[in-house]
Amino acid sequence: MKHLILFSFLLTTSAFAQEAVYMQWSNKNLKSGKTEVADIYANNNKVVTKDGSNSFIFDARNETFMTVDDKKKEYIVMTKSDLNVAKEQFKQMATLMQTQLQNLPEAQRKAMEKQFSAFLGDGEMPEVTYKKTGNSKVKSWSTDKYDVFEDGNKTAEVELSSFETLGISKSDFQAMEKLADFITENLSEFTSMVKTGGGSSFLGFGDENSPIFQSGIPVKVVNFSSGSPDTETIVTTVDKKNVDSSVFEVPKGYKKTSLQEMMQGSFFGR
Repeated sequence: MKHLILFSFLLTTSAFAQEAVYMQWSNKNLKSGKTEVADIYANNNKVVTKDGSNSFIFDARNETFMTVDDKKKEYIVMTKSDLNVAKEQFKQMATLMQTQLQNLPEAQRKAMEKQFSAFLGDGEMPEVTYKKTGNSKVKSWSTDKYDVFEDGNKTAEVELSSFETLGISKSDFQAMEKLADFITENLSEFTSMVKTGGGSSFLGFGDENSPIFQSGIPVKVVNFSSGSPDTETIVTTVDKKNVDSSVFEVPKGYKKTSLQEMMQGSFFGR
């Protein structure tokens, strides 16, 4: 009887808890001094990022990407098909806007055209290169330091720590690697539209030359804007532990909305 109770308990708890890698990072705007904190959870199937007001959930099994607005209690589910439709709609909108941009001052017009270039079809992804500059430490973790360049311009300084040093394995990041592929294939046109506080291509999404995921993961990143340090992201915690399975799901009671509504809202910083 004792063993039956124990077995029943294990079956019950396994439905509510699962092993995952937990990471917490802080992101500091070096100009304003404002700091934000985010939590990342990753297992073999899903990746979740939570920053207090929004969550992002990627399911590698069916390749769906969800954005969750915890303030509005709304969420959006995006498949490859949804994103293809959205990109076509956005391209039409960008083309229409290009005509209207002719009335703007030249500097402002060029800035807007650059922002929409991925959708207008006349922009190219920058060539990203990585240069190892030495070794250092973040917290107690030994790191390899890299400078990152886009078309020859320095956009980031990255410090990578090996999976072994962090006490985790590369296999723990299977879903995160699939997320990287998903972003490259389906969201690359949108990344220039999203406010990131600095360069984003340093993450090496889909870049076989990137040391990210090959040598380890970033534990410190300094993004550059116009040649100067702009934001600093530091990983403060890395742990492998059991977490409640609800972490990987949209909270009950949240309203499902559409990608089109999101595009018209504040997701692109409007």
